[in-house]
Amino acid sequence: MAKFLKASRISKKHGQTLTLQPLDLHLKTGQIIVLCGGNGAGKSTCIRILAGVDCPTSGTVQIEDDRVKTFRLDAVHNRIAYVREVGYMPDDYQFGNVLTAMEILHTFAQLKGYDRDEVIRVATIVGLGDKLQLRASTYSKGMRQRLLLAQALIGNPTVVILDEPTNGLDPLWNKQLREIIVGLREDNRAVIVSTHDLSFAEAVADYGIFMDDGNVIVEGPMSDIIERVGDDGLISLF
Repeated sequence: MAKFLKASRISKKHGQTLTLQPLDLHLKTGQIIVLCGGNGAGKSTCIRILAGVDCPTSGTVQIEDDRVKTFRLDAVHNRIAYVREVGYMPDDYQFGNVLTAMEILHTFAQLKGYDRDEVIRVATIVGLGDKLQLRASTYSKGMRQRLLLAQALIGNPTVVILDEPTNGLDPLWNKQLREIIVGLREDNRAVIVSTHDLSFAEAVADYGIFMDDGNVIVEGPMSDIIERVGDDGLISLF
């Protein structure tokens, strides 16, 4: 192990409602964790906190390195340095009506200190290499998802955080997304994915966390969870 992401007792309150109950998470490089649950389960809330987009009401999120004991980046107190280690794909984003995919990715690349060569690299990975001159507003839902994935991959981040990445993907690109995510694990990246696509979760996850109403109801190695539910299947956890 080298770098890892550690969340300690993170929670989120909106008004008087606790939308995310205190949660612990330890994600190391070379590992894929999948958050599963239905709508309103708390997955996206958790993902946004881990990505540094939102602050927890309580608890801490840090990236550490077991080789360098003094290396510790806090998502709140060292936010700029923290997010440089993270690639984040939101569940949706409106790109507007003017910019091309190339212009969008080049903007993100520049923010991270990369040039157009990096744009071509990530666009090729997600199958948009020949469509970069099109306006993003002309993209289908599945193509927009791939564009969001491309920006998350810019710069080979240590931690890749994907919120509902399979939404709008056809079966071919769903399969290819699985291969990309598994490739990130083989490249020693740490990956966390939120999804309600159980077949996708079963195919890629090393560790599963099943949530409902802001609570963790089951967690553990995915192979153990699958064995535990038996013939009832993962759908029983919903």
